Amino acid sequence: MLNTLAKTPTKGSAPTSITRAAGMALTKVLAGEGAAHNVLVNALNIGRIESDQMVRAHKGSGSNDSLEAFIEAAGKSLPMGRLGYADECASLACLLCSDAGGYISGTAINVDGNLSPAL
Repeated sequence: MLNTLAKTPTKGSAPTSITRAAGMALTKVLAGEGAAHNVLVNALNIGRIESDQMVRAHKGSGSNDSLEAFIEAAGKSLPMGRLGYADECASLACLLCSDAGGYISGTAINVDGNLSPAL
């Protein structure tokens, strides 16, 4: 799993952006090497997801808001007005691992609710 900084790096994100972009390049290389053997390789570029990371951010923020209010506020500025959910990422991963995804290989798919301006 990568994140959207792989495609759209921002100021101050060099270490993570570079390593994630390298992960995308590795995805493409491995997909090319595995294609003849019907080995599929894809990447998911994950955006902002409701997760334990948000729980830790809430605890560290000193906010008096409930966790639910904190999560809701964190998602308000996103294009869809909310954070993503882990099951939304898992559903795409399951598709890619199923027969229905049998001809999808060598791609990096954004799972970010349209946060990243890159395809």
